Amino acid sequence: MIILKGDNYDNRHQLLEKAKNAFKESYADTKADPWNRFSASMGMAECAFDDSTVDFVFKRADKAMYAEKMEFKKANGSYR
Repeated sequence: MIILKGDNYDNRHQLLEKAKNAFKESYADTKADPWNRFSASMGMAECAFDDSTVDFVFKRADKAMYAEKMEFKKANGSYR
């Protein structure tokens, strides 16, 4: 979990895309040893006016993360 504020919060979408792209580039580097190729699934959620607890925010971020994970598995398979 990362909580952003200030300029980082204002640029949250760009920061998320930058992190996602860095992992995509790392994973796509087939010349690298397998243990040097990284992937990660990330989800982002913001506190909504009707969230009574942070659990609602976490659940939405978790749902977004798992959706990204499923897309990755569809495109690349998964390690077993």
